[in-house]
Amino acid sequence: MTISGRTNYGPKRWIEPGEIAYFPEGVPYGPEECGGDRLGFTLQFGGASGNGIMTQRQVHAGREELARAGKFERGVYYPSPAGGKERPMDGYERFGSSPTNGRSSIRSRVTTNPS
Repeated sequence: MTISGRTNYGPKRWIEPGEIAYFPEGVPYGPEECGGDRLGFTLQFGGASGNGIMTQRQVHAGREELARAGKFERGVYYPSPAGGKERPMDGYERFGSSPTNGRSSIRSRVTTNPS
């Protein structure tokens, strides 16, 4: 929810003060850009997949792991040409899949109780 200022969630897409935005699991949004002061809050819940929410530490570790086999640009993960036949995909979504077995070693370390 945006309290003051405007919150950008994609090209020419804004959440105005007093508005609430809902992004179900698996729906892409972003990249987010901030052009000024804003105040708001975000609530995150685990989705229907049962994968839970990744902590900032898990996201950072996953990004470092994936960066060894590709690169990130504006929220999109691009595998290196030597990495095989993978196609570019949303960086956060990439944590949840693997081209070899459909499971990610990153995502498998996520817990539903990130304390």
